[in-house]
Amino acid sequence: MESSELQNQLIGVFMSRAAYRDIDATLEWAEKNNQNPALDHGWRSLMWALARSDLDKGIALISNDGLVTPQARDDFLKSWLTINPQEVANWSQLHLDSNEITDIFRHDIRQITQSAPSAAMQLIDLMSPGDARDSVIQQSIYGLAAADTMGTLNWVLTQPDDAIRQAALQNVIGSWAKIEPEQAAAYTFENFSENSILLVDLAKSVASNWAKHDPSEALIWARAIKAEEIRQEAVGYALSAWARNDNTAAGNYILAMPADEARSSYIRRHVLFTTKDNPQKALEWIEALPEQEKTDSVTQSFVAGWVGEDSLAASEWVNSLAEGHQRDVAATELVGQIHQKSPKDALPWAYSIENEKLRNQALGNIVSGASRLDQAVVQEAINAMTLPEKQMKWYRERYLKE
Repeated sequence: MESSELQNQLIGVFMSRAAYRDIDATLEWAEKNNQNPALDHGWRSLMWALARSDLDKGIALISNDGLVTPQARDDFLKSWLTINPQEVANWSQLHLDSNEITDIFRHDIRQITQSAPSAAMQLIDLMSPGDARDSVIQQSIYGLAAADTMGTLNWVLTQPDDAIRQAALQNVIGSWAKIEPEQAAAYTFENFSENSILLVDLAKSVASNWAKHDPSEALIWARAIKAEEIRQEAVGYALSAWARNDNTAAGNYILAMPADEARSSYIRRHVLFTTKDNPQKALEWIEALPEQEKTDSVTQSFVAGWVGEDSLAASEWVNSLAEGHQRDVAATELVGQIHQKSPKDALPWAYSIENEKLRNQALGNIVSGASRLDQAVVQEAINAMTLPEKQMKWYRERYLKE
């Protein structure tokens, strides 16, 4: 250990212990020796001790510019934050600039969101704009909304109108919907009807959180929404939230819906959701569907959901299917799911597709996926295509530079 480092540590031990015995004498000694570079560790130890024994004296010291080292001041503020967050926020507003506040508190604000939401919001507002501030908002919003939903909502509305604000609104509205879903739903449509993109996201959040504890009422509300896009998204999210708690009940509800109420799209969503959790259960549900609902889209959703969780098991299932249309659809979807990462592995699946149109579609996906990874696979896939000459020429010129 270097002598300067040892000296620094020894001074730190001395000052922290001396502070508990005679704080005034320790401070007097530190002020006389303040130019000693080895005193930095000592100041940090002293301020740490003051945060636990004499807050007023510690506050007086950090308010005296130039006396306490910046690191010692920062350590004291972080300790003080756990004791009285609001006082820290007020002191920081008077004595620190936005960059200092960002550097000191960016990793500590989250811990006070539920105990002192107003102080947390004040400190975030005092931070300098940028990625660090955005990150703190994202990390803190759940705690803030849980502690003070309406206060957090009003605060979020004062933030810059950007993606961070939109995500925060979704979280706050969603938290509100867990407690007062009808009020949250009404507020959403009363205040954000002019922003259709935001309204879709907020409606999804309301429906999802409402359905966690009262799916029937959530779906009555969602199915009554007039705008088709918003209605379908809200219903879909409500059904998915219900399925997490009771997959069978959600599935039965979907099958009881009128066919003209976008039922097919909800069936696909349910298949995708269920497959990720329990492929066998999803397959049994698919087999029990009315014949008119056993569509290519359902097969695609099933394969897509399974490949994401277990590509080997999904490929074995596809391989077990009898030759014919369903197998071709399943194999095409399998290629579509794996061609980006494993274009070479996707080739045999494309070759196994009997339907010419679907086979060419699968080969086209492989060409796209392999173009950055394996030129030999690109060549092989293009050679296997059976497309009109004009399209073949386009592929050769774009991917083979011929």
